[in-house]
Amino acid sequence: MPGLYLRCRARSKSFFIQRRVKGDLVKETLGELSVKRAKEKAMKTWSGMKAKPAAGDVTTLGDAIELYLSDKPLAQKTRDNYTYNRDHYLQEWTNRSLHDIGNDRSGVRALQRYIKKHHGRATSHQVVRLLSAVYR
Repeated sequence: MPGLYLRCRARSKSFFIQRRVKGDLVKETLGELSVKRAKEKAMKTWSGMKAKPAAGDVTTLGDAIELYLSDKPLAQKTRDNYTYNRDHYLQEWTNRSLHDIGNDRSGVRALQRYIKKHHGRATSHQVVRLLSAVYR
């Protein structure tokens, strides 16, 4: 099974899975399981770690941001800031469904770490603030 690893410690053994998503290494712990259960859980988790575009009539992040910007009485500077962050930092996420983003906690953390490392802490906080406001 690709990406499935066994971590052996002095008194315990646990499985974890890791995968590269857009160049960043994303890890998820599966826990202390039998080999058979670890393989089953890893197969389900492995495919869920990759970003998938939204299907048909599901609300995507891009649609939700547009709806949020049109419904909320925001200052023009805030509106411009949210639009800039959407176009520059969330460009690859705009086609994902809100349900998919809600289930992809490790992907959101990886995105936040990537933005913080390459663009700074303030930008990272702005993008996460936009994500959480729209998601709520």
